[in-house]
Amino acid sequence: MIDNRVLKPISEFIVTNKLKWNGQSLMISVDVALTYAVIPNMELAEVEKVSKIYAKVINLRLTGTDKAHPIRKSYDMDVFVDNTVKLFTYAKNEMLLRDSPLMTGLRAIQNELAGTEEE
Repeated sequence: MIDNRVLKPISEFIVTNKLKWNGQSLMISVDVALTYAVIPNMELAEVEKVSKIYAKVINLRLTGTDKAHPIRKSYDMDVFVDNTVKLFTYAKNEMLLRDSPLMTGLRAIQNELAGTEEE
């Protein structure tokens, strides 16, 4: 579980859907997914494409640790992409349906970005 009251809906989603911590990269997936969710007109294909690149960057970083390191051994690039895509889809849908502090905050960021793009 994530000990953060704003992220409670995300924490519940993670538990309900049994997302893997994946070498401690799950919180990175959360941040990436929420960032993508607020970008106007962000398409799932783009999220998947960039998540694959990000997964490779994490993998590269982990090559600097010992092969036996638990984080390196438990990290999987495909799981990172899968977690990120699932979290993005969840956040996009919940932003339309829910009024939790997280979703309200994400909508505010999205509206701010949309206003900036129109100027």
